[in-house]
Amino acid sequence: MNEPERGLLLLRIRDEIKMTIAAYQTLYQSSVNFAMRKQVQSEIGKAELDKRIEEYEALKKQKEDKIVELKSKIDAIERRDMERREIMANKRKEDLNFIRVQEQHLGRFLKEINKSDNK
Repeated sequence: MNEPERGLLLLRIRDEIKMTIAAYQTLYQSSVNFAMRKQVQSEIGKAELDKRIEEYEALKKQKEDKIVELKSKIDAIERRDMERREIMANKRKEDLNFIRVQEQHLGRFLKEINKSDNK
């Protein structure tokens, strides 16, 4: 009597083990399929991200070129302004020197006129 019950118990255990193994195999297959889908999605997403990176790098390059261009314009404007200031300063100095010379001449002229009026 002990043997048939033990046999039935062992059969039940065997069936449970087979069902557990089948469940693990299904779970494994499911996880492999999920991983493959995710890998394909990531490759597709990676290609899109790589494309966006290239676009942003091209945009960055354009912006850097624009910065260099604007800095060059600023330097040119500053140089022109500096030259204009120097020219204006030199002109003011020349005008001031001319006015001083005129003042001296007029002063002498007035002194001569005053001397001639006094005589």
